[in-house]
Amino acid sequence: MYKRTNLTLLLAALFILFGATALAQETGRTYTRADFVNIDGGSLQEKIDRAVQQFKGTRQGDTVWIAYHFQSRDGIQLGPFSGSVYRDGDGIQLTYRENPDGAAVFFLVDVTGSRPAFTRVKTLNVNEPYLFENRPVYWLGNVDTGQSLAQLETIMRGDPENKDKVRGALRAIGAHNNPRVIPMLKDVALKDKTIDIQRAAITYLARIPAKESLDALDELFAAADSTTIKQAIVGAYTTTGDRVSEKRVLDRLTAIAKSEERIEVRTEAVRKIAGFRGDAIADRLFEIYDRLNDREIKLEILRRVAVSDGTDDRAVKRLTTIAKNDPDLNLQREAINRISIRNDDGITALIDIYNSSNSDSVKVAIINRLAQSQSRKAADKLLAIAREDANPKMRQAAVSKLSNSPITPSVIR
Repeated sequence: MYKRTNLTLLLAALFILFGATALAQETGRTYTRADFVNIDGGSLQEKIDRAVQQFKGTRQGDTVWIAYHFQSRDGIQLGPFSGSVYRDGDGIQLTYRENPDGAAVFFLVDVTGSRPAFTRVKTLNVNEPYLFENRPVYWLGNVDTGQSLAQLETIMRGDPENKDKVRGALRAIGAHNNPRVIPMLKDVALKDKTIDIQRAAITYLARIPAKESLDALDELFAAADSTTIKQAIVGAYTTTGDRVSEKRVLDRLTAIAKSEERIEVRTEAVRKIAGFRGDAIADRLFEIYDRLNDREIKLEILRRVAVSDGTDDRAVKRLTTIAKNDPDLNLQREAINRISIRNDDGITALIDIYNSSNSDSVKVAIINRLAQSQSRKAADKLLAIAREDANPKMRQAAVSKLSNSPITPSVIR
């Protein structure tokens, strides 16, 4: 009798479990844009109130998405593929750009309390086929940017401890086409007590391609005490503006690299300068190199300077000069490591440095570098060192490298 009772209870529990699962499967639903519930009204607040009341009347759950379209600025990037570039070997290219007409703010609203609670803020492009699981979307239509920004600011200020929500609101604010946006983001970056939120405001400020956003970054940099914030601003300089303002950005980063700022900030400036394209970038980096006595910054410049494989590479000439003449051994070795070994010009430069050097450390660095090359000219030089160098240490180093080299020197083929 005892065993039969246990079996009955087990079967009952399984029935309840499977019944609950089936019920959940029946009630679960995925909503598309075609399922959005349209809400009419005057002001944004009136539309939100109507959406909440209408959703409560359906008894469909405790949370709902409330969304609307706002006037967004050109060049926004909302979706996961925005700004992505397709390029193939046949010269075919495609840059994915979003249609700003689809920009929309989505609020996840909890309606269980006496007043609706906004728990999430997302910015999406509704022209994309998003799916919304288990929650309907109440659509408020087009909303004036001024009202939208006021609502976002209220949500952000009302719950400053919810960092995800604040970041979501900042992202949405940055996408609006309104002159209030830059001052709002600048104010958060300047006054918020949390570094993560300050950095988020700086990020979205930097995405606005306008002179005013660069002006704001300059002011924020001057006012900042935190190294972390200054580094964030330096990084932000490279994402704002357009081709017209590129020189201004490069000049600003150059000034920071040469300044008396903390080394972390100046190093970040060097890295960002190196990220720009063009033959003049190497010249700019070496101009900074010549003006400084800071060894760490000089090393960073050598590590970052782009070295092309061209036959008339000014960067290689500068690296050769440093490798030959700089009194700092670490700088000499770093310059050697930056000289290309994929063409004869680079190999010739390394051989020239070896022949003119009196430093064993420099010569060993060159032997190691030549051994990394697939060039027969490099292998021939290693063989010549192994046979003829007056220094037995150099001969031994060259022999060791030749024994592991995949290239056979031409003189012993």
